[in-house]
Amino acid sequence: MNISPSYPTPAPVESRSDLEYSLMDRVTQLQNSIDQMSQMFVSGLDYLHTRAPMVAVNPQFPVTKSNERGEPPDVFEKAMHEFATDVVKQNRQIHTLIQALPPVELSEMEQLAQFDALTQRNQEAADALRTSIRQAQTMLDHVVFALRLIADDQTQE
Repeated sequence: MNISPSYPTPAPVESRSDLEYSLMDRVTQLQNSIDQMSQMFVSGLDYLHTRAPMVAVNPQFPVTKSNERGEPPDVFEKAMHEFATDVVKQNRQIHTLIQALPPVELSEMEQLAQFDALTQRNQEAADALRTSIRQAQTMLDHVVFALRLIADDQTQE
């Protein structure tokens, strides 16, 4: 028994080349690396804020209270060195991924024209989807009407 889906099947997508997928993979890796670096900064700032030992900024105002959650200076320095090393490694990875991206071959005007063409294609696809949905709703209404007629006919017999 072949059961067809209860939703309209999408139109076939133009096949993408391996180069396009490779480029998308690189862009995704770049986005992930930037997200990781952002998370590193957030974690690093949180660590600095909560674990830094109190230090006198001005000799006229001595430190009168210690940070209860603060780390000993040697542990804190080691953690900050590790954080800096991780940031540098992440920065190198991001730089490598950027260098692996293909150069921009289109001028700004060509990019805008391409963007406008893609926007137009997107609008056409959205219009086609809305038309398909209206057609599907109309067909559903016809099926419901036919089923009601059949049900009414069955009850009259």
